Amino acid sequence: MFACAGWKCAALLLSLSPNTVMSQVALLLCLIIGHFASATSALNLTQLTGGCKCKPKLEPVCVREGLYQYTYSNKCVYKCVQSRKDVALLYEGACCAAKHCGMFESPVCSESGQMFKSICDFEEVQCVEHRKFKKHLVMDTTHEKCSCILPCPQEWNPVCDSKGKTHANFCTFLNSKCYHKQQLNQSLEVDYSGTCCDDICSVGFSSLTVCDSDGNTHTDLCSFYVEQCRQKRRGSSKVLKIAGVGSCKPKHPLFRTFDYFVNRFPNYHSPIFFSDIN
Repeated sequence: MFACAGWKCAALLLSLSPNTVMSQVALLLCLIIGHFASATSALNLTQLTGGCKCKPKLEPVCVREGLYQYTYSNKCVYKCVQSRKDVALLYEGACCAAKHCGMFESPVCSESGQMFKSICDFEEVQCVEHRKFKKHLVMDTTHEKCSCILPCPQEWNPVCDSKGKTHANFCTFLNSKCYHKQQLNQSLEVDYSGTCCDDICSVGFSSLTVCDSDGNTHTDLCSFYVEQCRQKRRGSSKVLKIAGVGSCKPKHPLFRTFDYFVNRFPNYHSPIFFSDIN
């Protein structure tokens, strides 16, 4: 019907003044209106999997589906999917986009004293608070909880912390240490200079258990290589090696005492001591 109306409009304009520029522009508009009116009529109801029908109106909602969040076009689509999947409505409006700040971003505080790892984390929570509760989260960088946060230079001199995370420099590490203490009540220390050793193996890469030259058992090759890398970056002159396949065997008490003595007194070479061992 709408398409026909569009063509009738065009025919009427041509019969009245077919050669004017205005009539040609109006003709084009008539044809466009007719086309979209026809398309809208045809798509009045959108067929979804499972037999549901929803109008193609844009009233977005944010839905949690498993571990992920998705924006659905409207509540009708959500209810349709809800009958087939484990989904939950989080709030009205499109899902707040997860932002990722660079390594030089510092933690920030809200006026209530809550600390966030970065301004990106703050803005994401701010968006969710507004859409769920119509509240406006206000940033307060002068809050006493943020007093340990330092302005850091944007220079690359990485350090690896005790949790295996790389920081751009010592200053950004101190800010992260402040966050862990104030917000998480956890301690954080520098493990070594340089970037953290990568876990180069995927899950299940190798279940081969090995014993290293320090007498420690590793459940797979990956953990051995990571420990080997860590010792090297900590400045150890000794290279960690694979001593054998399988778990390390417990040493005889006499040899444990000998290892302890040698490590404690590396320059001691008493012939009497060694003759007693033999």
